[in-house]
Amino acid sequence: MANEYDAALTFMAGCVIEKDCIYLCAELDGLDPEERYSRVLIFDNQKTQNQWVRHDLPDWKGVSVCVARTGPRRMVCTLSSEGQVRLEYVGGDIIEQIADAGLSTPEADKYGYVSAIREIGKRLYVCGGMGQVYRRENETWVHADQGLLKSTSDFDANLARLVAGDLSDTDDLFADMRMLSDIGGMNETDIYTVGDSGRIFHYDGMAWSPVQCDADAALLAICCASSDEVWVCGVNGTLLRGNWKDGFAAMGAADVDEIFSSVAVFGDTVYLASESGLFTFDGEHIERLSTGLVPKIADANVLEVQDGVLWSFGFKDLAWFDGAAWTRVAFPDNPPVR
Repeated sequence: MANEYDAALTFMAGCVIEKDCIYLCAELDGLDPEERYSRVLIFDNQKTQNQWVRHDLPDWKGVSVCVARTGPRRMVCTLSSEGQVRLEYVGGDIIEQIADAGLSTPEADKYGYVSAIREIGKRLYVCGGMGQVYRRENETWVHADQGLLKSTSDFDANLARLVAGDLSDTDDLFADMRMLSDIGGMNETDIYTVGDSGRIFHYDGMAWSPVQCDADAALLAICCASSDEVWVCGVNGTLLRGNWKDGFAAMGAADVDEIFSSVAVFGDTVYLASESGLFTFDGEHIERLSTGLVPKIADANVLEVQDGVLWSFGFKDLAWFDGAAWTRVAFPDNPPVR
């Protein structure tokens, strides 16, 4: 098993701890992509030496990270596709398992992979396949998906069809899996989750309800700018704006054909990330952003705003914007961005 620190990495997820400090989850380029092995890193630009701190997670497939800020101690959180959660704080860490999530552990009632972890209000939430939504309560992960969660028998039947090579009616098959890609909200009585086939759901603290949406493409990410202004992005250049009361309308329709994996509002501008770079929405059109960096950013994946700074986490390219200029951060074990 690889355990050397001088290995090239592909960053799969990132979040902002503070303006000059970020947290990343990465895969080692030298390993088989199917091998479960993640490396988490903290970059602290305030330090002049030892700016990078790293920790390996064998048997993990890290898919999402976030910062929990509201508890008795700040924690950086890592989620694996199998529902493992690592909560790291100054002086230690906690490893937890969401009992019903994942596929590889032997317990009954497994609903499949999970995809995103976020702090909403004062608690952590996780979403994933088959309509899974979990909430962390008193160090225990409980279902918060009444009305969303599909049955395990539905999942087993769909999985058996795929294993048998039955690809007929694949659109309906994958829609039945209700893959939720992201979750976010202003507080715990105003939560959204999005997923396949243009699905948007809203939680008011009591129940989940479907929300009208002018799209049928897979939706990948949410940004809640306010209770009335929520942005959602996804494949086929999809950008939506709206809320649970008014529904969601398409913005910048047919401007670009990109897979938008993240959306953020910084200042008065909406920013979008895709594997081909960064884009902005000016209220009418989606346009490619020129950052002034050489070479240009060409692999954006996750965007996050914190402490007056917009960070772009690419698979290889890390950069931040303070409202005046973009700055690139080089990872020492990777070749220079070209």
